[in-house]
Amino acid sequence: PGVVVTPCDIVGEDTLPHFREAGLADRTSYCQHDIMQSDFVPQLKRRHLRDGMRYVVLGMHCCGELSLRALEIYEEVGAEAALLVPCCFPSRASKVAPEVYEETECQDTMYLRWAEHLQRAALQKVAATDRERSIAQADPHASGVELTRVEHVMSKRDLLIRVTR
Repeated sequence: PGVVVTPCDIVGEDTLPHFREAGLADRTSYCQHDIMQSDFVPQLKRRHLRDGMRYVVLGMHCCGELSLRALEIYEEVGAEAALLVPCCFPSRASKVAPEVYEETECQDTMYLRWAEHLQRAALQKVAATDRERSIAQADPHASGVELTRVEHVMSKRDLLIRVTR
């Protein structure tokens, strides 16, 4: 009750029947836009975000750099939390997180390294000062950033990064 979900995707609303099939269509406000574009957050704020509302960024099956963009959006809109379940990691050519590929060809190892990279990126978002960052690095749970495995996900890509302020 009182919750409005704003799913955002580059594809049209008709290709994403999830909310309708779950009986939640009356509680969604769809935003068709490329979240990687620089005008995404201003457009989201104009069309969907209201003063006094609380926000959570949810990124499910975030391919490549979409998880990093979700963290930027978390920061830009002042969301209370972000929940990210990354999927694919960026390509080697992107050079976004070269440590993901160091000395391994194992996909599971690369996925874990990518999730840990995202956890560190999230720590940078929630820790405003150098002192807070050093405390957060020592104890990520105390910082409001947690990396956990989610049960009942029908994929080996089942890590959740939970970020709270």
